[in-house]
Amino acid sequence: MVEKKKRISPSTMYGAKGWIAQAPFWEPMTRKQQRRPNMSQPRKDGYFPKMEELLHMKYKDSRDRGLKVTYRWCKTRMYQLCVEHMPDGFDPKMKFGNKWVKGFKKRKRISFQKKTNTKSTSVWKKLHKILNYHFF
Repeated sequence: MVEKKKRISPSTMYGAKGWIAQAPFWEPMTRKQQRRPNMSQPRKDGYFPKMEELLHMKYKDSRDRGLKVTYRWCKTRMYQLCVEHMPDGFDPKMKFGNKWVKGFKKRKRISFQKKTNTKSTSVWKKLHKILNYHFF
């Protein structure tokens, strides 16, 4: 039998050259890892890990005092810390966006959600309602 040669378009060949060059990287991986390389775990450190550690401490302090922590708070505090300490690679024109905050939350395993399983008003403030309800 005579083997037929497959016709491959130039765009596929260009892509194949890149794939062939990356073969040593892809071969030891499982199918799941090949589909999503480096996405199975969140990034361990951000671009400025020391500043993120300081921000995390400020976050804990603010939450302990009962203050509200938002995306905006997180972005402005991080920028202030970086301007104050000037870590390597920081440019004052740099902005910390929502995507950065989302990654920071994922890295530090924190949530900005408000705790709702506690009583919002004390018993003493609700006592008159309770007494009126049980009035005979």
